Amino acid sequence: TPTVDGDRVYALGAEGHLVCLDAKDGKVKWNRDFKKDYGLKIPEWGTSSHPLVDGDQLICVVGGQDSTVVSFDKKTGVEKWRALNASQPGYCPPVIHTLGGKRQLLIWHSDAIVALNPSTGKSYWSVPIKPTYAMSIGQPVVSGNRVFIMSFNRVSACIDVSDDGNSAKVAWKGTTRRGIAGVHNTALIVDGHIYGCGPGGKYICARLSDGKQLWNTFAASGGERPISWGNVFTVKQGDRYFLANDLGELIIANLRPSGYEEISRAKLIEPTHKVSGRMLVWSHPAFSNRSVYLRNDNEIRCYDLAKPPE
Repeated sequence: TPTVDGDRVYALGAEGHLVCLDAKDGKVKWNRDFKKDYGLKIPEWGTSSHPLVDGDQLICVVGGQDSTVVSFDKKTGVEKWRALNASQPGYCPPVIHTLGGKRQLLIWHSDAIVALNPSTGKSYWSVPIKPTYAMSIGQPVVSGNRVFIMSFNRVSACIDVSDDGNSAKVAWKGTTRRGIAGVHNTALIVDGHIYGCGPGGKYICARLSDGKQLWNTFAASGGERPISWGNVFTVKQGDRYFLANDLGELIIANLRPSGYEEISRAKLIEPTHKVSGRMLVWSHPAFSNRSVYLRNDNEIRCYDLAKPPE
């Protein structure tokens, strides 16, 4: 996913090529090659963690010796700092949240979830939770001083961060009945409850306090039973939610601790990518100006979400 900041666009390719482009004409302002510059060994599914703009810096998950995370000057591409030495960089984008009164850069790589000072790269805390096959994909989500992460093969956990933000510990770990072990989507926390797509396309609501699952449904992923690599992206819009599944459908629904209520559903784009015998679309939709943008391997589509005039 490209990152847009003013008149510049930052994009990271699957082979570790980072490029800064002029948003007006597409001309290259600067670029970096993670393989050449940092000795990155390309992960099995390529590099996919989109860059994060924070002030005058561009923060990237890179890889290589002592450079799992690197901060660049966003105008010039010159390195500002580097940090961490993970066995693999993973696929999870960097994200900044305030925890314990401190702005913390959360990095979930192949070996642990780590919090860094975004200005210096100095570590605040680290909790060793390893995603299977280094498949840290969905971003950590935060509520108060709690951080929730989820991944493949029933890996999920809730982390408690101390009041001063300098340490953290596991509050609970997921099981088949606790937490949500989603693979390709990022969970959402609303009013003390976690919503997200778990194993086999099962959409789940769980309590943040203890991880207990309150309900689940396969309706959002388009079926009545588990499906291979089923996925649903969740976007909150006012008091309702947009759910985009891997069949190319967009669902408008109410999500509450009491249950799932579907309002409408429409097929917007054809899945074009074959995985485990199913045709899928795994690109996250984008929402802007009361419109939704979706893409597959062949095309990009835009749909107007505004209510038609009466």
